[in-house]
Amino acid sequence: MLAAHDLTDTHASLPIFQFESLVEGHPLLVMAFHLFERDGLVETFSIDREVLVKSILLVEEGYRSDVPFHNALHAADVLHATALLASMIVPNLAPYQLLALYISALIHDHGHPGLTNTFLTSTSDPLALLYNDRSVLESHHCASGWDALVIRGGMLDFLDEPTKRTVRGLVVDMVMATDLSGHSKLLESFVVASQNVTCAANPSTADMELVMKMILKCADVSNPTRPWDVCYTWTRRLLTEWSRQGDLERHLGLPVSRFMDRRTISLELPQCQLGFIDFIVRPSLSALGTWVGAQAATGSSRTDGIQSLLARLEENRAEWMRLDDAGDGCVDVLLEDPLAFEADSSAPVKYAVTASGGLRQRNAPAAAAAEAAAHLSSNEPKAMLLPNRVFSRGLFADSFADVVPSSA
Repeated sequence: MLAAHDLTDTHASLPIFQFESLVEGHPLLVMAFHLFERDGLVETFSIDREVLVKSILLVEEGYRSDVPFHNALHAADVLHATALLASMIVPNLAPYQLLALYISALIHDHGHPGLTNTFLTSTSDPLALLYNDRSVLESHHCASGWDALVIRGGMLDFLDEPTKRTVRGLVVDMVMATDLSGHSKLLESFVVASQNVTCAANPSTADMELVMKMILKCADVSNPTRPWDVCYTWTRRLLTEWSRQGDLERHLGLPVSRFMDRRTISLELPQCQLGFIDFIVRPSLSALGTWVGAQAATGSSRTDGIQSLLARLEENRAEWMRLDDAGDGCVDVLLEDPLAFEADSSAPVKYAVTASGGLRQRNAPAAAAAEAAAHLSSNEPKAMLLPNRVFSRGLFADSFADVVPSSA
């Protein structure tokens, strides 16, 4: 199903921030439009391209531009990583499975407010109450993302109801599996499956669904496998987001969460990333490598792509270790943040209202739908022309060869 392409380090090294600057503020639209075309989903399911563009735009605008990390660019980056990992590990996914995998990546952080599950539950946020304090963000991403893409966007109107229900079930399971509170249980299940050669070589439907969860999970935490400059930039963005939560926690009289205190994070950052690599990223990628190794014996997959990612991971880990040993921390993390504030400032109240307002938009569907419709109406000509215009520039012939074609 996936188009054959060279799985070289060039593709795993997508310069995502340069990509963002070249696609006129629509990284998720361009990435998703390209992948749906490239991998035959538009043709297989007879997807109307206008509906596809409108649906993706609705999803893209649901990602908040004022959130430093969990935004539309992160979603585009995760979608790219998902496609890359899928081509390495399960190149023969059924069309409906690939569709579900890409939709999951599209919406996996939809409507993220830049606050953690712990913060939302600790402050009795309306979302936490709605979802009974269980996987609050992931539940919200599934609901709001599906609403944008499918209910309002109509992207799956071309599917029969049984297939639509199957795709929805897969999407919900995959997005919910990105909750790191379930990391150990998911990893344990996958390790058992990947060590069973028969299971890995001839996976059942349930096995494939487990693999798809791991692919999205690994794509979601793949920043440490990128070139150092990309990895470090993403990390700074995440720490900016966390520091804002720490500011808000201090203002509300709550304990400041670990790694979220703006005053100490520069020194704690290397240890934070070392732990993330050692306990989350490396075990997850290594388990995928074991699975791929079992499949490689049957000629159904390749091991060099995963090994390349693991090698890059170790290079970046060594860099974090060097920074930690030097004891100087990462002082540039403390660059001026326009949304930073002190405990005696009125700014946190304004920011808190902004965060809650973003979350509560889902309680006013008519207003949200009207706003989205107005946006689409005013931007529809540009939206329809954008993918083809970007593709036709020839800007991506080398570095972005795996992301967009060099000609229309």
